[in-house]
Amino acid sequence: MEDGEHDPSRLCAVLDVGKTHTKLGLIDRAGTIVDTGTRRTPALDGMPYRAFDIDDIERWMLRRLADHPLKERIGHFVPVTHGACAVLVGEDGTPAAPVMDYEWPIPDKLSEAYTALRPAYGTTFSPDLPAGLNLGRQLFAQFRMDPTLKKRVRWILPYPQYWAYRLCGVAAADVTSLGCHTDLWAPEHAQPSPLPRAMGCAAMLPPVRAPWDVLGTISGAAVDRHGLNRDIRVHAGFHDSNAALFPLIAGSGTRDDPPAVISTGTWFIVMKPGGDPSALREARDCLANVDALGRPLPTARFMGGRIFERLTAEGPLESDLLSGEDGTGPDTTLMDTTPDTTLDTTLAGAPCIMPNVIPSGGPFMGLPVLDAGLDSLAPQQVRQAASLYLLMLTRVCLHMLDVTGPLLLEGPAARNTVLVRGLAALHPAPVYVAEESRGPMLGAAAAAFYPAVKPDATKKRRIDPAYADAFAAFEQSWQSRFEDRFGVHPLTWPRPAG
Repeated sequence: MEDGEHDPSRLCAVLDVGKTHTKLGLIDRAGTIVDTGTRRTPALDGMPYRAFDIDDIERWMLRRLADHPLKERIGHFVPVTHGACAVLVGEDGTPAAPVMDYEWPIPDKLSEAYTALRPAYGTTFSPDLPAGLNLGRQLFAQFRMDPTLKKRVRWILPYPQYWAYRLCGVAAADVTSLGCHTDLWAPEHAQPSPLPRAMGCAAMLPPVRAPWDVLGTISGAAVDRHGLNRDIRVHAGFHDSNAALFPLIAGSGTRDDPPAVISTGTWFIVMKPGGDPSALREARDCLANVDALGRPLPTARFMGGRIFERLTAEGPLESDLLSGEDGTGPDTTLMDTTPDTTLDTTLAGAPCIMPNVIPSGGPFMGLPVLDAGLDSLAPQQVRQAASLYLLMLTRVCLHMLDVTGPLLLEGPAARNTVLVRGLAALHPAPVYVAEESRGPMLGAAAAAFYPAVKPDATKKRRIDPAYADAFAAFEQSWQSRFEDRFGVHPLTWPRPAG
């Protein structure tokens, strides 16, 4: 067989660990997803804190790879994961502590002590977030809760690079993970912030590598016990929403490529490549992520998938049509199939849900959690109301980033009729939806062949604007209701001091 780097028949295995679901896909060099498996992301209770079950994920991943009829064609492995997560690894290569779930409520005393230590927003462009959404706060809490832990840790591995490390034994970090509201990275200086040194863990940060860099070839149990090829190239990998963005910023591109992207799933991540981070506002949960090329990436976000799940009272497994841990059914999370012909009626009678639905940051971070008041509605009406609420939050995020040019929506929300039609009706420039909902997986596979092969532009279709008057009337009603309730317009919240 030819060298795997140049053999067009070789496949790329992508491990995509999301907060809600974990996926494993095989993608060919042309960007076709040959196979994919999906399971619920497992977690552990009963630890000192709620933790991710990384052992279970690893067993599942290796079993699927070992049993796959195409395993001999696998030539690359690229991990992508959600942010706000790292694994503390000891000298023996095993985790020195459970992997903290970023939604675990860190005790107030520890959280307040950390707040006094964290760098200024102008250094990291990382807002002060609740629970463990700042990775630095997680590390601070872990070291304080276990005073001996720091002595046992050799590496602080960002979550994607932990999975690469498990397969090849090479420690690394990447800028998209370090720059994901961690407090650990200074985006404008492309270097660690003062925080790691202040916490006494700067030496635990591994060398920074590009997401497409080959760290090594697969080794250990993956070869000995599971029969995988020894020449599989293990790439560093990256943060999931940045993986979805990668073909746009690194690809061959076209003049009509959208300059802004909304990546959807558990989180709705609104990204404006090339934007100015100095205009970001900390109080509105705006941040500068770092893209795969190392550049600051103005970002606004909210937990859209979790909000939709909470409002509709639908568990992800049921709404995703998955069958057990190896389900491969279509991903219908966030879907709404309201017929176009009924949108006028839907918008005229829809309730205006006010922030906040869950306490997880977002453009109205700090407002209390309110009862949405949907108990009397039929299930379809609830889904429509929830979709309109996500539309309003998305519109606020676009305003905060001053996004006025073309827009690309990717992920499961690209199949939500109300959201898609609403964006096309209200946004002043063309709105596109990605034809493939698994953007992070495709972006990760593209990185495996980069820079020798530039990724093709994301396949997309334009949404024709329709029902502009009806959507504009709903938005005006929602904004007025917000102003009546909170005493300030939603686009200028929070109320200016003084």
